[in-house]
Amino acid sequence: MEHQDQVKSAVTGLQHFSLGLGLGIDVRNRFMEINKEFVLVITSATLGEGEPDLGGKLAESFFKVLSDSERVPAQVIFINSGIFLTTEGSPIVDSLKTLEKQGTEVVSCTTCLNYLDRVDKILVGRSVDMKDTVDAITNHDRVVTF
Repeated sequence: MEHQDQVKSAVTGLQHFSLGLGLGIDVRNRFMEINKEFVLVITSATLGEGEPDLGGKLAESFFKVLSDSERVPAQVIFINSGIFLTTEGSPIVDSLKTLEKQGTEVVSCTTCLNYLDRVDKILVGRSVDMKDTVDAITNHDRVVTF
């Protein structure tokens, strides 16, 4: 296991490496990296402004690509109408469950779930209060908001 730890640290940020025997080994799926400094805040059920159908397709694509990527955020926080993406009828539940399996914490705003009558419809992650949201945002170096 010590050798594996050495290899892991040697290949951080690389897709392929050589063992000195001329063999290239793909390590992307063996060493999934959680970016503990990165939090994603989703404020809407769609990405971007303008055409709602396009925004929905962009959200689906974004979370599929993110769940397939080598580095995933420490946490994804859903607030306001973003909570529709964690509840019944969401087209991205499978991608969010994949992110959870990779170590990303998925959370939804309790106030938003209550206001939009979605508390009993949550399918992925857990509900958190505003204190938890503020703590997550202030305790991470990078916060990206959509």
